[in-house]
Amino acid sequence: MSSAREFREMLKDLKIRANTDLGQNFLLDEGILRGMVDLASVGKEDLVIEVGAGPGLLTYLLAQRAGRVVAIEIDPRFRPIWERTILKLPNVEVLLEDACGVDMRAIELRAASMGYRLKVVSNLPYHISTPIAWKMLEELEGCELMLLTVQEEFARRLGARAGSRERCPLGVAMELLGELKLLRKIPPGAFTPSPSVSSRLVLFKPSPSRTFDLRALKGLLRVGFSARRKKLLNALSSSFPEELAEEALGLCGIPEGSRAEDLTGRDWLCLLERLGHG
Repeated sequence: MSSAREFREMLKDLKIRANTDLGQNFLLDEGILRGMVDLASVGKEDLVIEVGAGPGLLTYLLAQRAGRVVAIEIDPRFRPIWERTILKLPNVEVLLEDACGVDMRAIELRAASMGYRLKVVSNLPYHISTPIAWKMLEELEGCELMLLTVQEEFARRLGARAGSRERCPLGVAMELLGELKLLRKIPPGAFTPSPSVSSRLVLFKPSPSRTFDLRALKGLLRVGFSARRKKLLNALSSSFPEELAEEALGLCGIPEGSRAEDLTGRDWLCLLERLGHG
């Protein structure tokens, strides 16, 4: 059975160091990784997507419990490690691709056709956390849960509520699409090399159905948050007639002096109904 020690030795033998341009920090703490598998309640009925598989230790642990694992990794240097470990497992598939270009809808359809529940368990590459999270929200409508390791600051932004200066468009979308929980902090020392910031596990459980156009909401949020220091009316007026924007705010009961960060998710849905995506 492969262990964290063996993965570290393979990385050392192959002289593979983290590529900072790809945001790589290897999480090789086996206790934390096994805890992630447990938190996600991974079972044989699950197909699990892992973004940023790296050397494959989490992939290996997921495969011990999951029906199938689809691991996505852009860095080909890890192939010799995979060939000794995860590629020997019949239920693991590795996509050597940029995760931002992977057709995740196709993976979701395949999971459904094979009778699997779909889950995401990943240590997200920090430099693409935002675009990957948006992509998963947009393309994985049938996902049961997403358990992600992200930077602490990013986690706080996702969990920020209306009125917080840390409020962000992605956090608004998650608020409307399901339930987000900020779980345990992960210290820098758990990674190789150690990053300069702490990380945190976040658990997102999407609602079974969505009642709005997420792409349209994303466009509206982009407009609204485009000038954080400005009042929302001014930001909206860059894409909509000012009279229309002012009327929409009034009909939604949003004070004219509000900023984007002040609005609840329901406020944004009301504006979406009145304005569209911009």
